[in-house]
Amino acid sequence: MRARGSHAWSYARRLRWAKLLDTDAVRGLLGLFLADGRLEQIRAPVRTRIRAVLEGGVGETDFLDEKVAELRRFLPTRSQVRRYRTGERESGARTTVLRFRVQNQKLRPIYNLLYPYGRRQITPPALELLGGRAAAWLWAEGGKSLESGGFMLRRVGSDEEEALLLSSWLRMLTGAESGLCALYQAPRLSFAADQAALLQTALLPYAPLSRRQLFLPSLP
Repeated sequence: MRARGSHAWSYARRLRWAKLLDTDAVRGLLGLFLADGRLEQIRAPVRTRIRAVLEGGVGETDFLDEKVAELRRFLPTRSQVRRYRTGERESGARTTVLRFRVQNQKLRPIYNLLYPYGRRQITPPALELLGGRAAAWLWAEGGKSLESGGFMLRRVGSDEEEALLLSSWLRMLTGAESGLCALYQAPRLSFAADQAALLQTALLPYAPLSRRQLFLPSLP
C-alpha cells in the first residue's frame, strides 16, 4: 500500500497554504479538479507557479464553459477557452481540443491537496473537505449509463485503493453502494440501478446543467 501521509492532519494544517483563498474557495476548486483537469508546477527563476488546465472535446463546449464559470467564482481571471489542434497521428489525422489554462499562485493549496507527494493522488484529507458539489462534478465527468439500467463511474483515481476510497466517500454522502469493476485496466465503480438512483437523487441539486440528464433516475 502506498504511503498516504497522516490521516490525523489537523484542519488548520491541511489549509495552511490557503491564506490567499477562503475555505469555500479551496473546497470549490478542489472539488472541480477532483475528477478532471490537471494542476502543473511551472518552474520560474523566483518561485514555482501553479497552472490549472481544463480540456474537452468540441462536443463538450457547454460542460467546459460550466467548469470555467465555476473556477471563476473563486478565482477571477481573464483567461479564455481556446481551440487547439493536436499533432498528427500516424494516420495523418488531427483532433481539435478545447483548452482553458490559468496560472495563479492562489492555486497552491489545491495543488498541495491533490498532489501531496508531487503526483496526483486522492487522499482522505482531501475528501474530508468535500461534499455534494464535488461529488456531482465527479458523477458528471465520469458517469455512464449501462444497458442493464445500472451505471459505471470512471475517473475514480489511479488504482483500486483510490477507487474504494471514493466509493466509501460517495456512500457516506448519498447512501449509494458501489463495487469495483474488474473488466477494465483503469479502476471503475459500478452501481446497480437502485443504488445509482439513490445517488442521482441526492446529487441532483448540485448537478451541472449541461449534464443534468445523468442525474435523473430512470427507475419507475
